[in-house]
Amino acid sequence: MACVPGIRCLPRVAYVDPYQCRRCGKCFSQRSYLTRHREIFHQRELFKCQLCEQAFLRSSTLKRHILKVHETKRQFVCPHCSKTFSQQSNLNQHISGVHEGRRPFTCPICGRSFSRRSCSKKHIAMVHERRRPFTCQICGKSFSRQSYLSEHTSVLHGSELRRRRFNCQQCNKSFSFQNNLSRHISVVHEKRKSFTCRHCNRPFSNQSNLTVHVFEVHEERKPFTCRHCNKFFSRLGSLNRHISVIHEKRK
Repeated sequence: MACVPGIRCLPRVAYVDPYQCRRCGKCFSQRSYLTRHREIFHQRELFKCQLCEQAFLRSSTLKRHILKVHETKRQFVCPHCSKTFSQQSNLNQHISGVHEGRRPFTCPICGRSFSRRSCSKKHIAMVHERRRPFTCQICGKSFSRQSYLSEHTSVLHGSELRRRRFNCQQCNKSFSFQNNLSRHISVVHEKRKSFTCRHCNRPFSNQSNLTVHVFEVHEERKPFTCRHCNKFFSRLGSLNRHISVIHEKRK
């Protein structure tokens, strides 16, 4: 709106939507909109840490996160830059690749060198073997990276995904993708629990629930502390509920 002569105009303040997607940076005005966006465009982000609520694309990444962040202290310090690591092997790789410039793993096809064997294998698979493990469930096109698939899905199939739903015949819950529906049926209706506690043999449907069980029951870990009364909790969500109900008197 233009300013009226003789009347002082206040400067415009840009409003920023508070809920931002960690994967693509898109912002939303409500948490429910962000959740819906993740379900549609980032459907592989399925593995959620029950200790800090951070989500990951693969269960292996979640396991590494729990191991590094929640299970161990970062006790190995780089003498060159003071960067810390949770494992000695990671520190050795860091020093070798970053400070000593060593790249002992060489691609036999093009001669490019890498500091880690895993990087060399990924290079060969993506560049020379043209592996494309991420396939679009709508049109079948394959991609070498999850980010490429996500962008493709968002740009070309966004409107179709919003219309297309896979319905559970047992409870009428709907999903954007067939694999999410299959996982729902397996866990909820077929009660499959393939993750077993090594301490008491109790089964769980996913790795994150098993990890929380071990922390709470067998190791009695409670890393989250209430700033008001110093009570300890094993989950961030439990701490937030405690503060809301006890200290902020919300019901």
